[in-house]
Amino acid sequence: MATLPNDGLFPHDDYLTLTQAAREGRASIPALYRWSRKGLKRANGARLPMHWVGSRTMIRRSELRTFLELVRNSNPNRDDRKTLAPSRSQRRRAINRSAHRLRAAGI
Repeated sequence: MATLPNDGLFPHDDYLTLTQAAREGRASIPALYRWSRKGLKRANGARLPMHWVGSRTMIRRSELRTFLELVRNSNPNRDDRKTLAPSRSQRRRAINRSAHRLRAAGI
């Protein structure tokens, strides 16, 4: 990954390249562009601000965090826990428990 020169004129720590922003925001680069151009409906059309520094497209870390927080808070049905599919062994144990309950009920 290329780094910007540290000449003291540009606050490097506050700006992220699109690749860095995609990693930090857990989103794809096309999603970042889309959020910048069109905004996000469920967040009342909020747009992600992008800045052009020379020929580079950059996103301020603070603006990315603010945007992502707005997106998270705009979805009332969001569950912050990750929902993962059960593993094979978990699924097998669930099937065995159900079969045991059915046999106990005489079904």
